[in-house]
Amino acid sequence: LDELKNRYRHDLEKLWREANDLGLLAVVGACAPYFEPDLASANSYYKGKAFEYFDFRRWAHGYQGLPPLDRFRDEVRQIVGKTKKFCFDVS
Repeated sequence: LDELKNRYRHDLEKLWREANDLGLLAVVGACAPYFEPDLASANSYYKGKAFEYFDFRRWAHGYQGLPPLDRFRDEVRQIVGKTKKFCFDVS
């Protein structure tokens, strides 16, 4: 866990790229065409810990650039659900 944490820190795009290089899309199938741009947008907030700590400047500007959270959440849930099923089905 520490190795993973140190390797990826708060970089969702790096994690996504490396997971795909290791065959994630073969497990989860194709993602919606808007997923990767949404991931990049969310990553700019996540890397800066803006989801963890209140950022007055971003709040005052209406969280510009953040993807539609319902859409992003739904896509992430599908990916996690398919990945979880694969992980627990493997003997």
